[in-house]
Amino acid sequence: MKPLDSRDQAIQIAKILEEKKLENIVILDVSQLIPITSFFVIATSMNPKQSQAALDELEAKAKELGLEKRGIEGDRNHTEWLLVDYGDVVVHIFEEYWRDYYGLEMLWGDAEKVEWRQTSES
Repeated sequence: MKPLDSRDQAIQIAKILEEKKLENIVILDVSQLIPITSFFVIATSMNPKQSQAALDELEAKAKELGLEKRGIEGDRNHTEWLLVDYGDVVVHIFEEYWRDYYGLEMLWGDAEKVEWRQTSES
C-alpha cells in the first residue's frame, strides 16, 4: 500500500470522524502558516461519549492507515477538547461550546479550507 500524503491523511481522518457522526468537520491547510504541521482537522462532538468513541475509532483506523500518533492532549474522561498529533496532521475534537470559545477557524483564518467530501458522481 502506497503511503498517504499529508492531504490524503487529513481527508481519511475527516472521513473516520464523519463515520462517528462528528459534525462541522473542517480541514485547514496550515502548511504555509506554521512550520510544525501541515493540516488541522477540526470537528465537533455532541458529548463526551461521542468524543471518546471518535477518538477510539481514530486511533484504531489510523494504525491501519500507517499513521503514527506522536501525542495526545486532553483528558479521556473530560473530553471538551482533544488534540491528537499525527505529525503532518493535527486533529482537534471539540465539544461545541469549546470549539466556539477557541475559534480555531478564525484564529487560522488565512489557512486554505480543504474540500474533502466527494461530490455526487454522475
